Amino acid sequence: MSWLLLILISVVLSSFVSILQRIMLKDKDSDPFIFSVVFQLIVAGLIGAFALSTGKLVFSNMSNILVNLIFMTVLYGLGNIFIFKSLKQTEASKFVVIFASRALFSTIGFVLILGQSYGLKELVGTILIILSVIIVNYRKGTLSVSKSDIPALLAGLCFGLANINDKIILESIPLYPFVFIAFLFPSLLMLAIKPQIILKLNTVFNKSLIKTMLITSLFYGIGAITFFSALQIAEFPSKVVTINLVGVILTVFMGILLLKEKDNALLKIVGAVISVVGIYLVS
Repeated sequence: MSWLLLILISVVLSSFVSILQRIMLKDKDSDPFIFSVVFQLIVAGLIGAFALSTGKLVFSNMSNILVNLIFMTVLYGLGNIFIFKSLKQTEASKFVVIFASRALFSTIGFVLILGQSYGLKELVGTILIILSVIIVNYRKGTLSVSKSDIPALLAGLCFGLANINDKIILESIPLYPFVFIAFLFPSLLMLAIKPQIILKLNTVFNKSLIKTMLITSLFYGIGAITFFSALQIAEFPSKVVTINLVGVILTVFMGILLLKEKDNALLKIVGAVISVVGIYLVS
């Protein structure tokens, strides 16, 4: 299978996952913390099973990156909580554009921490990302920022910083073990912090919701595998990353069409397009 087909599969599945997550979290009794833990555990299990069956779940000595693994656990743990908290409160089509700010935080981190060069192209991209966030929050002549926007922005911060840390970790361990523990460790940390959520599982999940959660986790797991597989085999990895940004626009359109998130639809579309251009320039 070509890398182009793999990344297109990942884009479609990842966008669909955002829509399904929004549907699950619309219920007033849904708990973002519980959803985050269960979702990550299921995805970790799916990816772990796949990697094990293909002989790719091979761990090397990780003692030299122990601090980085701790950072990864905390950042992804908090980041996923913020994602589910935001999706419970806000439209998926709006969330995905604000969450695109992770590219901005990653770039700042790469420049300050890893000494990556930062030129005019990156500066323009940064301005466009900020502009896209302003556009999707524009309401009738004023800039409307709601409480639900803050978790989305914090999720972008966590994932942006995590991406810098990921680059360091991936220099020491293989890809599949990394992806597996990136889902497993944060969920175990959250369980350790709040073990009582296990007792609440039967009050939150019904048969219908469990079925949706399994489907969502499967799609996300396949999307993660296809994305990293494309990244491995593509001659120019930058093309994989660029095409993956199409997911921002796709999620906005899917939110408008499937979830009827038509409020300020034109501004969301414009914001999504500008966001993708900005991420492309920054990346």
